[in-house]
Amino acid sequence: MAKGYMFYDDETANSAQRICQIGYLLTDLEGNPVGEPVSQLIDPECEFDRMNMRIHHITGDKVAGMPTIAEFCEVSGFTGLLADYTFVAHNAKQADRHHLYKSLSAYGIEMPEISIVDTREMSANSIGIGRLVDACAHFGIPFENRHDALADALACKDLFWRLAEDFGTPEPIEWVPGAASSGSRTYTAKPIDGLGFTNKTRQPIEDVLEEFGRIGLLWGSNDIENLDGLRIVVTGAVPGYVGDSIENELRQLGAKPAKSVSGKTQVVAIGHNAGMSKINPAREKRIPVMSIADLLEVMER
Repeated sequence: MAKGYMFYDDETANSAQRICQIGYLLTDLEGNPVGEPVSQLIDPECEFDRMNMRIHHITGDKVAGMPTIAEFCEVSGFTGLLADYTFVAHNAKQADRHHLYKSLSAYGIEMPEISIVDTREMSANSIGIGRLVDACAHFGIPFENRHDALADALACKDLFWRLAEDFGTPEPIEWVPGAASSGSRTYTAKPIDGLGFTNKTRQPIEDVLEEFGRIGLLWGSNDIENLDGLRIVVTGAVPGYVGDSIENELRQLGAKPAKSVSGKTQVVAIGHNAGMSKINPAREKRIPVMSIADLLEVMER
């Protein structure tokens, strides 16, 4: 049984999702603090993308002399904490867990099996709001310094307990990095897996993304500065959303979602069970695609 909860967030340096800041705090199962909150800049030992720096204002100069994630784990015992505490993050399933996996794997560090609670999914399913800032505003939760990892982790904690008070505490999902799924409540991942398959053809979504990447038509979260006016088609399952709720939220954020791909479409976001009726026209019209995970990252800014 988990000792309690780790409320977590990170910031990344580039489209490879290498972590440049970690923020987290621990509580017991009743919500009482365990130790002090942690905010740590991380040297990702890689280049920073301009878009990422624009979001979080962390630069290569700011992380100079900071520990790598390998050094941080060695000093802090971080991977042990991951194993001992339920991992709670906003968009944990599609973003944070993958950021950790990729960054740790870059140093040959094995990520432990973890239990996950995703507050984005909790919020979307309970009150129909996905974005952290909007969910916090809904409950009157103070939220300052967005895109500072610890500030986001603190907001995640407050949102979790507020949702738990009204709707109950969800059962964590067990995640085994890199393993085959075994059971209805197991999520699995490799650097870009867990994305599922297309409808009917059952082609892995990763293969579709790779194919579009080879012809220069693959977008990541950093290829979209903002959603204002973006003509987008979403196809496939979106964690935390049902029916037209993802299109409704995209409209609230200024995008122009559509049900079918046309010559005006600027990008197609694909996830598990994505329809070939959307993917094939995108290929024929040379319209970029992106993963649902990257779209959710853009929506969370």
